[in-house]
Amino acid sequence: MMGPGAGSSWQTVFSTAMAGDSSGWGGYNLRQAIGSTLLTAISGTKVRVTLEAAFALGFSMDFCEIGHVASSGDPYDFNPALLVPLTFGGGNPGVTLAPNTSVLSDAVTFAFNPAQNFIVAMHFSGAVGASSLHVKTPLTGAVGYYKSAASEVSVADVSGYSIGSSALYCVSKIEVQ
Repeated sequence: MMGPGAGSSWQTVFSTAMAGDSSGWGGYNLRQAIGSTLLTAISGTKVRVTLEAAFALGFSMDFCEIGHVASSGDPYDFNPALLVPLTFGGGNPGVTLAPNTSVLSDAVTFAFNPAQNFIVAMHFSGAVGASSLHVKTPLTGAVGYYKSAASEVSVADVSGYSIGSSALYCVSKIEVQ
């Protein structure tokens, strides 16, 4: 008998409808933390993530990584052993979205544990103001952390991030297999 997440079909562990827009993300790093209280108790060995652009303006993202939060440090630091790059469209490290569209990442191997907080780290390319994201605010259990800098998505232990709010930026669905 197979346990949860052991079958071949994709299981949704997080999903929400976005309700607004957040603009000005070009040149910024975003670390979207999603608390374990928002995740369905299904584990898996593969993950894929759906991201959404804003209603009026799209975005260009050059890098994206996923992982679980580190056991110590800042609430936006990755556990370095569980940091995995997300790709799009068959292996591309980034993606460009038109306004009011979404993209499903490629499936990546990742030991998803729903009892641990999850992070999606993104860096948006282009001039400041050139990228806009869908947002859901407020959303208790989700926090967006941001910093204007060169890409830090593959760095586990970062510093100097500002707290956005109790909100969810860009990430509308997480699925595991």
